[in-house]
Amino acid sequence: MLLYYAVGHWNNYFWPMVLVPNPQYQPLQVFLRSLLILKQDVGGASAQIGISRTAQMEQLKYAAIIVSVLPILFIYPFIQKYFVKGVSVGAIKE
Repeated sequence: MLLYYAVGHWNNYFWPMVLVPNPQYQPLQVFLRSLLILKQDVGGASAQIGISRTAQMEQLKYAAIIVSVLPILFIYPFIQKYFVKGVSVGAIKE
């Protein structure tokens, strides 16, 4: 239960978005949402500059996704033993 609660709490962006109006103090998930959904750069002055800028924006998006997933990936190995134990306790044995 703790693992599911932690992942759900970590991925929550709605309440911080509503309660914290200043973008400087918003958590990582709100920044990630704004980066992925709201700030999609589609225009460019020329084809070469547009491709370069698009590649940079995509790299920034992917880096932000990796940074946001790392804390859960670091916590998971420590909680996994309890997760497996809970699943095996609830298993039906014949």
